[in-house]
Amino acid sequence: MAEKYEQIIFENNNGVAVLTLNRPDALNSLCVSMMEEMRDAFRQCSSDPSIKALVITGDGRNLVAAQAHRAVEGHGLKFSGRKNNSGKGRTMGNDLQVSG
Repeated sequence: MAEKYEQIIFENNNGVAVLTLNRPDALNSLCVSMMEEMRDAFRQCSSDPSIKALVITGDGRNLVAAQAHRAVEGHGLKFSGRKNNSGKGRTMGNDLQVSG
């Protein structure tokens, strides 16, 4: 069953929740309403014992815009990651931590 959101798509597919950031025209840049929807989806994952895994993906060519890492501070979401050794200044292996 898919929940109705404006900024994300959230589905539970037989115990695997899929959260898709759905702002491809803005390179999936995070905004307050998207973060609130994500927090709601994370809470659903925490409270639903049938959900065993969560996959986070993004519609379009970006998972999330680079400035989002700084923008989420103070909203209960925090990205952490390790440097990519490709020399392109990107991060990989991002983790999303949720509080609140």
